Amino acid sequence: MLAAFASFFLNLKENYVHDRFSNFFLFIAIFAFVVVIHSFTKNNTVNNFRALAERLKIDFHYEKPDIISELFREVHPELSGLYMERYQLRVYVIVEGGGNSAKRYVAFEFDALSNKPHNLTLMQEGVFRKMGKALGMQADVEVRDEEFDQKFIVKTDDASFAKQVLGDPDLRELFLKDYHLFTNGQLSFSGGTIRYKGAGFFSSTSSINETAGMVNLGVVLAKIL
Repeated sequence: MLAAFASFFLNLKENYVHDRFSNFFLFIAIFAFVVVIHSFTKNNTVNNFRALAERLKIDFHYEKPDIISELFREVHPELSGLYMERYQLRVYVIVEGGGNSAKRYVAFEFDALSNKPHNLTLMQEGVFRKMGKALGMQADVEVRDEEFDQKFIVKTDDASFAKQVLGDPDLRELFLKDYHLFTNGQLSFSGGTIRYKGAGFFSSTSSINETAGMVNLGVVLAKIL
């Protein structure tokens, strides 16, 4: 369908470029193309959220607006429910900024059932973070595990707390095994809550596996806390 609209748009441009009605037809074609692209992407996102709800066995919530309204305001699916009969889980979309500069993130949170007063954040140590760390601009906690320290940045308000939590070699091995899940996001604990925030619009099927995998890592972390 997308290919057909693209072909239609190009044919209009070629055949009507000298016609006095060309601008009108081009406007209609461009508008229709934008609507189809937007609808296609949004349908993928909604379907992937629904598939994730089935995977996690929690509830799917989405009130679909009419197609014109959807062009001017964003309405996103949301998931909620008791995960593993223990954790009240919520999965949702965060939009930061507006217009063309808007950034969208898939996020989740659940009560870790822990009264620890400290916070902890785990993120992938990318190229820019490595540079910041080397220049002393990116301070983090190291747990004396060379591979783990090279791949992860650990942020906390209490170094001894972070070292205690990450002191289990089996836990570090699990995080290293799922290191790829941190490519676009970070996992954190603060105020008794496990949180995740990952860049992207959840329009690819790989997002389902990545988010489900990160939820499971969050549960592992919660059990240790």
